[in-house]
Amino acid sequence: MVQQGLFDRPTRAAKRRAFSGSTYDPNEDFERLTSVLRRVRHLMVGERGRWWTLAELAARTGASEAGVSARIRDLRKRQNGGYNVENRRRGDGLWVYRVSKGSTHGSI
Repeated sequence: MVQQGLFDRPTRAAKRRAFSGSTYDPNEDFERLTSVLRRVRHLMVGERGRWWTLAELAARTGASEAGVSARIRDLRKRQNGGYNVENRRRGDGLWVYRVSKGSTHGSI
């Protein structure tokens, strides 16, 4: 298997595999979802150990809270770095998330 370079355009097959779900259309969604994933990753890994609410991440990335939540799940996937994303309740049903300090550093 040939590894894709950092500046190579993703192949159609790579775009199909990048995200999943019955409504995912690589032609319509790949660039947008990849961009949000990179922004979420940049914040959570850049400030590793900091606890974030979905609202805080959404405000900083310009994405919706639902989109941020989905990208946090994507960070846990091996293909996106396999980060150890922790969560905990912070009162009144509010959840916070962080990439733990011991997480591996993947690439997106």
